[in-house]
Amino acid sequence: MGQSKLLRNKIIFLSVFCILVLSFFTNTNSAYALSTVPPNINPLDYTFDDGNNPQVMTITGKVKGGYKEEFCTVEQDSQQIFEFALTSLGYEILGTSLSGNPIITVISPEGQDGQCFVVGNGGEIEWQYNIGPTDINISSLAAGDYILRITAVNENSSSSQKNVSFTVNRPAPTCTDPGAANYGGALPCTYTGTIMVTSRDQNGNPLDTNWNITGQENINGTGADVPYPNKPTGSYNISPAVLSGYTGPTITNGQMQTLTANGTITFNLVYTINGYGNSCNSSPNVCGQTNTGTIDGNGNCTASPPPDSQCPAPTADITADNGSVAHNGETTIRWTSQNTSSCTVTNNRNSTTWSGTLRR
Repeated sequence: MGQSKLLRNKIIFLSVFCILVLSFFTNTNSAYALSTVPPNINPLDYTFDDGNNPQVMTITGKVKGGYKEEFCTVEQDSQQIFEFALTSLGYEILGTSLSGNPIITVISPEGQDGQCFVVGNGGEIEWQYNIGPTDINISSLAAGDYILRITAVNENSSSSQKNVSFTVNRPAPTCTDPGAANYGGALPCTYTGTIMVTSRDQNGNPLDTNWNITGQENINGTGADVPYPNKPTGSYNISPAVLSGYTGPTITNGQMQTLTANGTITFNLVYTINGYGNSCNSSPNVCGQTNTGTIDGNGNCTASPPPDSQCPAPTADITADNGSVAHNGETTIRWTSQNTSSCTVTNNRNSTTWSGTLRR
């Protein structure tokens, strides 16, 4: 029985000792970290001022500042939560130079101060904020797909990011120059002017001919006065035909010309009759005389034949080889004529005279 009492006393001693040790530890102000929660961005939304050609993107959303949760053992199991305010909130559109800081508004400033509290007694409140509405000028963005990134950092240096993909639509670009031929149409702007072709002889008379024009647009044409309106601007070169009976043509304004917007270029073709202006002789008169002139614009000589009245009178000279002839002798009689076309002499041996006819 004495041993049983001794055993009971030992058990009581150990129980008291354990209670004292447990009491010592439970009354020590200690804490054990449970978790650290970074800022939480949710939701994050955006709208465009114009879905077909947006110039402004407006972002809205909410963000919580995050917290650090610890377990503390004072009197009973409880928690202490250190909740953190945001120190920065920024946005960027990845791949572009667009970035900044959106407007934020505190909607719950009741973060806990770190005191221990019983779980479930309202200590879970975080610092909470509204994001925006904040306008971002995206007029510089071309059509395509982009990513909006929001980065939040709290006073515990914890950070988090949220990405939102979006697409920018742009209408097909149009020509905005009122002076362009396709004003209001698709780019590039195009400009036009008028090409004029004239063909003349050396006297200024219209003369039909053919030509080929190469440049911003190729043109084959015929005529004497032909306009070509609404042709694209740029350099043009003309190759005119060669006409039978004419030389040239000369192109008074140049064979290559540059057409400017709303302007006019003219290819003036001038053909010259073959031999025009050269010296020429008229047809002869009855005695072979001619006058001198020049080739006119019709290809004719301007000189007329001299009148026949200007021809000199016909003459004939008759001579004998010997000055005298012996009786029954012989000699050669020679004759020459001038300004005649024919001459006939009849010799009558029974007559002492000679007779003949001179004809022109």
